[in-house]
Amino acid sequence: MVEFRLDGRRVSLAALESGSSEFQVLVDGVPVPMDVARTATYTGNVGTHTREVEPRHPAPSIRIEGDPQEPDIRGSRTVSIYFQQPTGYVYNTSVWRSESVRLTFASDFSRVAIDCDQAIDTST
Repeated sequence: MVEFRLDGRRVSLAALESGSSEFQVLVDGVPVPMDVARTATYTGNVGTHTREVEPRHPAPSIRIEGDPQEPDIRGSRTVSIYFQQPTGYVYNTSVWRSESVRLTFASDFSRVAIDCDQAIDTST
């Protein structure tokens, strides 16, 4: 679970079940409706490419894998959280994987827009 304070409120990403990678956003302990969009970014030796995986849609939970880093609070309504995933090795090339999640809350914290980006970096 990731917890932080934002504009005087206690916000958390809470797993639906212990050990689960399915999360919901809680504000002061209460689940808030989520609108989720997903992108995938690939970085290689010839550049970076980002594509939309899922357009924004209402969702009861979000799937996030990896170890969360400290939340980066970006104003009174926006927070970014970086999740490091295990590094893999393919044909003498390291494959760095991570997921970043940006939460943007409505002014009254009644709803949250979530932007998830799955990143893969194979640049050498």
